[in-house]
Amino acid sequence: MVSTVCAFLLYQKLVMTVVTEELDTKLLASVKEAGAKGGTFIKAKGTAPWREWASSRTSEHLGKELLLTIVHEDLVENLLSTIDRQLQLSQSPAGISFVIDLKQVRGVIGSLEELQEGIMLKERIKSGYELIITIVDQGRSGVVLEAARSQGATGGTVMAGKGIGALDQTIRLEVPITPEKEIVLILAKADKADLIMDAIMEKAEINQPGKGIAFLLDVERTVGLQP
Repeated sequence: MVSTVCAFLLYQKLVMTVVTEELDTKLLASVKEAGAKGGTFIKAKGTAPWREWASSRTSEHLGKELLLTIVHEDLVENLLSTIDRQLQLSQSPAGISFVIDLKQVRGVIGSLEELQEGIMLKERIKSGYELIITIVDQGRSGVVLEAARSQGATGGTVMAGKGIGALDQTIRLEVPITPEKEIVLILAKADKADLIMDAIMEKAEINQPGKGIAFLLDVERTVGLQP
């Protein structure tokens, strides 16, 4: 599906790339070669392929690195092709890379000048995939992944996080409360995303107070998804 946006705005994209730990240096070199100005690495755990995860019933055995890179739309194609060429994502299960549209970006070098000059937005293309992000208490990522798998999801990435706790409780106790959290990223086909979300909501009890949150993001491009 393609929709045209007629406006003059700064147009930035978030490229998210997940690879095995041993490829992080190669990924960084690829990003620099493509002309990106920087990025942020986040330690993560992978669960694909599902047959391996199902046999071990643990999501802790595959070390991953998640790289977040913000680039102008004109760099996206070159960035994805460079990553794919250097890491051979299309030919192996070494990782995936996908693109998220950003509504607004602040703090990017040169963004103010570009915004003042005006940049014509190009056609926005949806890839047919959506990114499901679920945040739950530590130890609950397995429930989320099993729920997603029951509706056809083929893998996921888990990251560690911390919650701020209930504000009123924090104030009463006068001590910082930072409950451990797990952030689960699942790239799903758009026609299955709602079913996967419903399964997660039910099995992980997301609708219950304090149990977590789940939300969807449109994905524009993907590289490295295995059939």
